[in-house]
Amino acid sequence: MTSSRRFLVKVRGSAERPPSDRWAIAAAPASSRRYIMDAPTLDVPGLAAHARTVDRWYAIELKDDATHENAWDDAHVFFRRAAQGMADERLLTIEPDIEQRWYPQRPSSPTDRELAAAEKPACTFEPADPSLPGGKTFAWHLDKDFTRLAEARGKVTAAEARRIKIAHLDTGFDPDHVTCPEHMLAAEQRNFVPDDGQAPSDARDPGSRGILRNPGHGPATLALLAGNKVSSDPHYVGWQTNNLGGAPLAQVVPIRVATSVVHFWTSTVAEGFAYAHAIGADVLSMSMGGLPSALWADAVNKAYESGMVMVCAAGNNYSGFPTREIVWPARFERVIAACGVMANMRPYYNLPLGVMQGNYGPPGKMHTAMAAFTPNTTWARLGCKKLIDMDGAGTSSATPQIAAAAALWLAKNGDQFPGRTWQRAEAARVALFASARKSMPHVSSHDVEEMLGRGILDAAEALEQVPKATDLKRVPPDSADFTLLRALPGFGAARPSPAERLLEIELGQLVSRSRTLQELVAEIRGGTNADDRSLRQIAEALVDGQMASAALRRAITHRYAIGHTPAVSLDKAGPKPRAETPSGSRMMRRNLRALPAYRRLRMFAIDPSYSTRLDTAFLNEVVAKVPWEASAALSSSLKPGPVGEYVEVVDIDPPSACVYEPIDLDDPLLLASDGLAPSEGNPQFHQQMVYAVAMTTISHFERALGRRALWAPRQIPYGEGNGGYERVYVPRLRIYPHALRQDNAYYSPDKIALLFGYFPATVGDAGSSLPGGMVFTCLSHDIIAHETTHALLDGLHRRFAERTNPDMPAFHEAFSDIVALFQHFTFPEIVRYAVIRHRGDLAISDILAEIGKQFGDASGRYGALRNAIGPRTQEFSYSETMEAHDRGAILVAAVFDAFVAIYKRRTDKLLRVAGYTSWSAGDTSIRTDRPFPSELVDLLAEEASKTASHVLRICIRALDYCPPVDLDFGDYLRALVTCDADLVPDDPLGYRLAFLEAFRNRGIFPRKIRTLSLESLNWREPEQQIRGLGEIVRRLDLDWNLDQDRRLAYEASRNNAVRLHRWLTDRWLSKELTDDDLRTLGIDPEHTRPDKRTGRPSPRFEVHSIRPAHRATPDGRFRTEVVAVLTQSRVEPLYRQGEGTADADQRFRFRGGATLIIDAEPGNERIRYSILKPLWNKDRLAKTRAYLAGEPEFGLRATYGLADRALVEPFALLHSRI
Repeated sequence: MTSSRRFLVKVRGSAERPPSDRWAIAAAPASSRRYIMDAPTLDVPGLAAHARTVDRWYAIELKDDATHENAWDDAHVFFRRAAQGMADERLLTIEPDIEQRWYPQRPSSPTDRELAAAEKPACTFEPADPSLPGGKTFAWHLDKDFTRLAEARGKVTAAEARRIKIAHLDTGFDPDHVTCPEHMLAAEQRNFVPDDGQAPSDARDPGSRGILRNPGHGPATLALLAGNKVSSDPHYVGWQTNNLGGAPLAQVVPIRVATSVVHFWTSTVAEGFAYAHAIGADVLSMSMGGLPSALWADAVNKAYESGMVMVCAAGNNYSGFPTREIVWPARFERVIAACGVMANMRPYYNLPLGVMQGNYGPPGKMHTAMAAFTPNTTWARLGCKKLIDMDGAGTSSATPQIAAAAALWLAKNGDQFPGRTWQRAEAARVALFASARKSMPHVSSHDVEEMLGRGILDAAEALEQVPKATDLKRVPPDSADFTLLRALPGFGAARPSPAERLLEIELGQLVSRSRTLQELVAEIRGGTNADDRSLRQIAEALVDGQMASAALRRAITHRYAIGHTPAVSLDKAGPKPRAETPSGSRMMRRNLRALPAYRRLRMFAIDPSYSTRLDTAFLNEVVAKVPWEASAALSSSLKPGPVGEYVEVVDIDPPSACVYEPIDLDDPLLLASDGLAPSEGNPQFHQQMVYAVAMTTISHFERALGRRALWAPRQIPYGEGNGGYERVYVPRLRIYPHALRQDNAYYSPDKIALLFGYFPATVGDAGSSLPGGMVFTCLSHDIIAHETTHALLDGLHRRFAERTNPDMPAFHEAFSDIVALFQHFTFPEIVRYAVIRHRGDLAISDILAEIGKQFGDASGRYGALRNAIGPRTQEFSYSETMEAHDRGAILVAAVFDAFVAIYKRRTDKLLRVAGYTSWSAGDTSIRTDRPFPSELVDLLAEEASKTASHVLRICIRALDYCPPVDLDFGDYLRALVTCDADLVPDDPLGYRLAFLEAFRNRGIFPRKIRTLSLESLNWREPEQQIRGLGEIVRRLDLDWNLDQDRRLAYEASRNNAVRLHRWLTDRWLSKELTDDDLRTLGIDPEHTRPDKRTGRPSPRFEVHSIRPAHRATPDGRFRTEVVAVLTQSRVEPLYRQGEGTADADQRFRFRGGATLIIDAEPGNERIRYSILKPLWNKDRLAKTRAYLAGEPEFGLRATYGLADRALVEPFALLHSRI
């Protein structure tokens, strides 16, 4: 069966390259598409016109892709597909185009009389309902005791009134009815209702009849708004021939957006708003409403900015069903919500069961709401040319009264606010609000504020209110995002990604339809019950509900474990019997299983050698918590291997020609037993071990950086001799546990893989290993973490693998050791053992500070490969040590020294309180025979683990603050200090000072700073900012976070790089950027090549990467920054003319560039730091040339030409000499 589904899609482009619907052709070739409107754009001073963003809305109808019961699930699928098909554009949001049927059928069945009336009109006068309050005369609402519209329109001349244009959005108009406005602009009428046989230029109400339809709703509200002269009639008590409408002399444009008040599409209403803006309407009146929509929010914002006053109906309900809260678009702050007040001056609420009444609330909306009169108002009858009934009801009647008053005010006072700006609309709103009556007998001030908002319309008094332009305050832009989603457990307050915005809009629609959700939300908004219980109730109701999409339920389930708790109904609080059947908006509680957050896997905490020692055997076998991998469709996406989203374990043993059976970690027996038991002889445990450690390391990186980890793309050369290459996305890092029969393990940038070796231990002293026995590097936690870190670092900074100074290869090794070392502290058993053994002094704890103990012993090195506290680290001199591992050991020791200093400062008070000599007393260790009590051991171990976690996160986060090329240890110290000060301005525990002191003690000093102080170590903000930077930042896709699809994150990064490169080039060619601007960005403007599009010389540079950084500060704030890496390179001779004895033709590629840290806060976009290693620095060029000329391996690298990678396998060569 062929089905269809309609979507509303918002796409971002630029004025120079505006968005189009080309992407939709690739995403959904069978679809039909139409343009809806351009969204409002931000006005950025000084921004060139061609560089401004253009956000455009389209309506897309898929003919055969409606595969889910819930339209929002289809929306998520289409969102992912469409985003992948975009080049210059950026997909901002998508939502279903809903065919809304908002107003409900009455609870009781229709009577025969009602059925007959629905089928055929009878032109018989319908009097007022005697059971409800009403006036004593015909059109009483106009009188001085009510709206005073009759008096107000008498104060406005015909000439003034005719300058005002009112857009009337409804079911259409009746040109033959006596009330049809005198100044109807028939030539501008529009019909946006699709597929009903009427032309776009025909906005007549066809009189759609039937139950739940409102034939003539449009003509009736139009008569209240601007109705023509109506003669006296016996039925019209007290009426003399006069105009019926509140603003009868204004120009009116009928815009048909619905077949009836309960039947309209989201898109048609938006098209009506857009058309009203296009024709320059001064006032918009719409007596209908529905569910929140991002498209409607943009339409409202655009209209408000153009000076249009919008008045929309607050909505109706029956005894609170389906909701008593104001509907959209009236709910938006920039729209006046028309609530109801009855002729007896009481709120239009608390009426008998089954009687329609008006909506109001929530409290946060009521300051932009006011009331006009209903029920028993005049109601023009469609098809009955001269008949006007007196049974008008609902907030539909109140809306045109307020809209008419706004039109009269603009006619009288609008000239004092020239121009189509928000000030004109806001002045009219302020006048209406200020003049509204707020004091009524028998109605408390509380009830007025709660149900009538700013009060009851007084049109005549409003004309006398003219606010000063300087006193007007612009209402913030409206949004359909349900930001309370940020309060639900696991979501946080960071700026939502486009995918999360879909969830927010859907949640807003669900809350709009559910009374119980509204009550729970009201509790949180009001602060009466903002605890976890209310949040859990909301989460459980959404997860278990029949109306929520599977995508929303999965998102909440994934972030918040929903257990077996009592039922939550969405129409009435409290548990429901299990036998009840869901109906209407009711959702029944079901017992669902939440996906686990972690997979528990056993592994060696250090390496197998510790399991053969009595004092450490009990603590070396630990259970790691590895992130649970699941896909949208499967509760577990982990395949045998293991093969997951990030890594693929391939267990082929080339030396022995064996292929080992892959482990299936989803086997129920393995799930129940936390995986296989640690074993040196079981290849499947080897697979489990490398997977567990690699995933743990990846998790640490992602938490520190606030985004998904990506591997370096595979670079495939193309062309002959041009040095170009194509980058190909690599979804998984391959891990080969038994790839080599040698004492080596390394990361291969060429294969994007980890290759682990195995080898026989030395026949001499092999430490804890069997002499001559087999040693597997894939069973060493340190080696696995070390190699995984190489891969992660290569994915972040590809140029860090190039040897341009002695610190570059040393940094790769040192940083990988730092990650491996501090992951020791994630195992509580190891930390407690070290605290007990060394009486709390971790500065002498070898088990925590050693790297690769078994490997070192078994390969004849008589000790660990490296040790952050060993005597050799004291022997190394930073100025003299050049071997990569030895030089890297200096950096590792400095970082470990800083950790120990911070740990001692954090635990000093604990020791004093416990009655022991404190660290600050001058002792390097606790000199007492009195044993530590167990509680103190736990507290010290906890502080050690916490401090290690902090230090590790700072070390990883500092990678975003490093220069892109030619890094040295001094640069890394500045990155450590800056990144920590950026996130935690106050440093009471002295983290940054500890790093400074530790690096200074090891002889590591940054270059080109005048004083060694924390202030001088901070990277600086550039002296000049780039004009128009905010425009390009807003065009970037910054939604790469911990929930983003990794392939989409990769594509977003590449697309961002293309956008920024094109933007910088175009602005430089148009002279909007100066040469000094480019130098601020680390770009040498004299290094040029012909632009491919214009042929003109343009700066030659690469936007190496653009990535977002989402930070959570200790005080709960969230910050989003852009990390942009720009690089340049040129070929230089290794020897200057007349120097050297080697081949004079030897050359190398000299690189420069900058890392830019950009504040992405809307309206405050600026470069916070420009971390430069420029191409024009001659001193750096000379030092690089001298270093490479003295490197014995440069000749080997030169044999590979000028490829971007200095060596095919740099780490294989480096690690073979461990």
